[in-house]
Amino acid sequence: MPRRNLQNAAGIIAISLLCWHVVSSATTHQGYDIFRIFVATIGQVEREYVQPIESNEIFQGGIAGLIASLDSESSYLTPSTYQQLQEEAEKGEIGIYVESIGQQRGIRVLGVLPGSSAEQAGILPGDVIAEINDQNSTRLSLEESLLLIRGEPDSDLSLKIYRPSGFLEFPLRPSAISDPENGAPTVANDGSITISIQRSTLVPPDITGLDKQENGTWNHWITEQHNIAYVRLVSLNSGTSQSLSQLMTKFSQDSCRGVILDLRFNVSGSRAEAIKVADLFISEGELARVRGPNLQEEHWTALSDDTFEQVPLAVLTNQFTAGPSEMLAASLKDNDRAPIIGERTRGKTSVTRIIPLKDGKSALKLTVGSCIRPNGKDLLRYPGDRASDSWGVKPDFEIGQMAEVIMEHFRTRTISEPPTFQDEALSKALELLTSETEPENTDS
Repeated sequence: MPRRNLQNAAGIIAISLLCWHVVSSATTHQGYDIFRIFVATIGQVEREYVQPIESNEIFQGGIAGLIASLDSESSYLTPSTYQQLQEEAEKGEIGIYVESIGQQRGIRVLGVLPGSSAEQAGILPGDVIAEINDQNSTRLSLEESLLLIRGEPDSDLSLKIYRPSGFLEFPLRPSAISDPENGAPTVANDGSITISIQRSTLVPPDITGLDKQENGTWNHWITEQHNIAYVRLVSLNSGTSQSLSQLMTKFSQDSCRGVILDLRFNVSGSRAEAIKVADLFISEGELARVRGPNLQEEHWTALSDDTFEQVPLAVLTNQFTAGPSEMLAASLKDNDRAPIIGERTRGKTSVTRIIPLKDGKSALKLTVGSCIRPNGKDLLRYPGDRASDSWGVKPDFEIGQMAEVIMEHFRTRTISEPPTFQDEALSKALELLTSETEPENTDS
């Protein structure tokens, strides 16, 4: 028997033994039928598929499909991917500062950090990256895609991008493109744009303001008349709460009458830092909980020390508010500390772990816990959840605006250009903080 056939037979025997073990404990024939189909499928692929394929590829593909079907955060890490992720962690390279999720047409950008190569090239939240260095991202796992995006500082990266909204009034800018002599990229017949940009090691700020001054500092005051301050939390990394506390102290000394906290496009950070920021504004009550089948439930309550409880607060969110920033928004909303203005958050808040498998080479990235709001509801949007289901954080005042417009507005603030549009959510927050207006929607 050829070596390959022997491997195939051994693989099928192993699967069959697994099936027998499961079926032997089943109370119905349902388990037997499912695994019989599984074994038959492997046999058909072995015999009929147009190209030769190794058994290991079939088995790893089966595992990957199983895990990927659970939710968008869970995945199977092959030995090569797992090893590269460990090496990347040790190297500390952060690529082009783009957060992505899996999608049928590639990977979708969730956030673009200020000052990054991605922002300079004009990449926006919602953009779909279909190819990375000429490799089709639809055939790659999320982790494999991110490994291709990351790389050595000052090295070049080619990306093929679709903008699903078709909103191209703000085209990709050539300022960060590796070969500017060829001019700005053109839109291909399929609606895509291919760009080559340079990776960097720039560390973007966690906190920005309304506009950047010539001396490099941020102006946070919206109007001197009302003494209302604006703070954009770009991320919730270690030290964000301490920096915000220092800002709030300064605001209080300047007779601040209210603060607008902007969480739009905030997709990264830690749960611990989100809790610390919430604790700056809440003196008592529950802030959040985390629970899972094999997790010891964690529970956070507010501490009364060093809080800015008397400062009026309003929070801005949108569909790209994801992760720990959703915990922060939920904590402020459920404790009646601040109205939420804008759009419903994304529902991507969970506890994930990298679990090494017994072979010592591969691993699972698995969702193992839920983040629970003070009102007892789960923040995570599970596969199959509809808009009517409970997930994320709904705004008290719903105001939808195109992500492209808002991101371009943020960009003009960092390069001392005049604003290009009316930020309706920001205007509503200012109205609420300067007058008494009742919320029109108090759903979750």
